[in-house]
Amino acid sequence: MNCIWFLFLVEIYTKVQQNAAIKATPAIVHFEGMEVGKTQKVVISLCNVAREVVRIHIIPPQTKEFSIKYTKGERLVPGMTMNCIIEFTADDYRYFYDAIRIHCPVSNKFI
Repeated sequence: MNCIWFLFLVEIYTKVQQNAAIKATPAIVHFEGMEVGKTQKVVISLCNVAREVVRIHIIPPQTKEFSIKYTKGERLVPGMTMNCIIEFTADDYRYFYDAIRIHCPVSNKFI
């Protein structure tokens, strides 16, 4: 069985899941039972855990096998979540890995 991992990085792109402003749930996505040419989708949630309104910038995956779809509002108010759909389409039976980076200007921290 082939496994694919997808991480959501925090704090200058080295910390996973959360910084002072945004929390990604789930923090790591694992695609199981892949088939070549078949697209798999997973929904992740980005939640504003700060006490102030934040704007975020999502830096998409760098490989062609992964993509992200979302509807981004102007900003996230405290407690508000934004759902993103991660899509994965394998072109071969091998190990795949990528990450989504989220920039939010609150205290100069990155996800």
